[in-house]
Amino acid sequence: MKIIVTLITLLSILILYLLFKNPEQKPILGNLRDFDKMINNLIESKNQESFLIIQISNSTNFIQFKYYEEDGLEIDFPLVTNEQKENKDRIIKYCDDKRLNYKINKGSDEISEFIDIYVKSDTEAQIKIVKQIFKDIY
Repeated sequence: MKIIVTLITLLSILILYLLFKNPEQKPILGNLRDFDKMINNLIESKNQESFLIIQISNSTNFIQFKYYEEDGLEIDFPLVTNEQKENKDRIIKYCDDKRLNYKINKGSDEISEFIDIYVKSDTEAQIKIVKQIFKDIY
């Protein structure tokens, strides 16, 4: 019994260490007014490995963000769950109406899809577009 308790304790310590060893990877709760800071931090990080995931509260919907020097801000809408798939036509229509550059990409499983919107402009304009997308789509 002592061995099991010791193993569970060690495993718990390892999990906590892995979760909190990099403070930049901790989940942060926020709302629309926090977008400015979150998106700005992503763009200013200059780290090609950086990304941001924002989940819509009370939903399975989430949006992934990545910044590329050459392509600008990538806004990635996964279309995996039924709830996410239900938004596909609305997101495409929104992009067409707003003349946003987007592509529909396949996931590594060749089944799931993602709508990737690419926004090339200054940081302030990118943040404004992200906020407007959230207001209009969700």
